Amino acid sequence: MTKIHYREQDTQIRCVKYFRITYPHLAHLLFHPKNEESGGRARAAIAKAEGVQAGVADLMLPIISDYVQQTEDGKTRRFYYGLAIEMKTKKGRQSEQQKIFQRYFEAIGGKYVVVRTYEDFCKVVDEYVLGIPSLFIARAKRTWCDIDKERTAEAKRELEKLINKSK
Repeated sequence: MTKIHYREQDTQIRCVKYFRITYPHLAHLLFHPKNEESGGRARAAIAKAEGVQAGVADLMLPIISDYVQQTEDGKTRRFYYGLAIEMKTKKGRQSEQQKIFQRYFEAIGGKYVVVRTYEDFCKVVDEYVLGIPSLFIARAKRTWCDIDKERTAEAKRELEKLINKSK
């Protein structure tokens, strides 16, 4: 029996964990659009009708960034409307559908990157997040804190119910 290696997925999982730990206030904004289907032709047809699109990047971060990129001749500023990350192994290649998605995404002002290592992911994401306007960061942090308070209050109410039932 042949052992299947999931290097690309393992790297992606590690990258997502890094993002969630480093940027907890943005954690809900980095997501994987589940665009691979299993279950046969009928399920694939339903998924396509529901909007599944072949070639969509593995990770999406739909938030603007005034991104500063280091170039050989200095710094270049770019304003991006979102970040799309395609995970690949060192030898992995983009499919034709992924190349088409990249062209569309870049055409509307998005930043699209192919990431092959955990270290590359960290560098790309850290630079991108640095360019997110402070107003948006503040709003994300406020939302994160509000949700945390709501969850804490709900947990306290549930605990009080349990305590009162046991009396």
